[in-house]
Amino acid sequence: MKRFFGVAAMLMATVAFFSCDPAESEYKYDYYYDNIYTVNKHKVRPEFGDSLIAISNMDKFGLETGQRAHMVLRYYYDYSTMKAPKWEISSIVDIIPTLPLQTLDSAAAAGYNTLFTKLNYYELMDRYVQPVWVWDNRQNINISFQGLKDNAEFAMTVRGVYDGCVELDLLAKAKRSGNVTSCKLLTFDLSNVADFFSEEDKRSVAGIDSLKTRIYFMREENGVAKEVNILGGKFPNPVK
Repeated sequence: MKRFFGVAAMLMATVAFFSCDPAESEYKYDYYYDNIYTVNKHKVRPEFGDSLIAISNMDKFGLETGQRAHMVLRYYYDYSTMKAPKWEISSIVDIIPTLPLQTLDSAAAAGYNTLFTKLNYYELMDRYVQPVWVWDNRQNINISFQGLKDNAEFAMTVRGVYDGCVELDLLAKAKRSGNVTSCKLLTFDLSNVADFFSEEDKRSVAGIDSLKTRIYFMREENGVAKEVNILGGKFPNPVK
């Protein structure tokens, strides 16, 4: 409850509409907050936060616990008529599925032959998020690729562990349409990443509090496919 009102206080300080007449003072607060949220029953938790926000119209959208979405929330409070502030979902911009890590044999991996083109900042209403981050044991990467977004498939596999980094391969399979490129925020579940470690991998990170991720992918550069890599973020060591 304390966390909830802490968030409310922050928002009220940010955007407030105030009017006053000789008889009485009237306060109204109406604010729209754009972020990625994870659903927990009739509450949501913002990305990078630990506060739970109770949503008054959750049933309208059919979201289930554990689902993650880019949403716009509305915070509304009329001091003269309401006993408590009201939070509701104004709109859902995008549902963001969390994909599992996979093991692919060479034949299956060969089918993922779409090239990536560039990383992109993730755009919210009032700010941009870095293209790559880890939060709540989820690896996120906002990336462009050659082809159409519809029916595109993505996979992430584990190479192993090197120098405190979990090395991951990002793969894509998309239908080409001329020079069309698409952008998508991809999220992968790292909660069971240790299942893909060899015994040697596990011994190499024993006693380390946290691990980093390094993502490898094939990118098109001046008409040539080139393997590149980027640090993906930090997460608690699952085999500490």
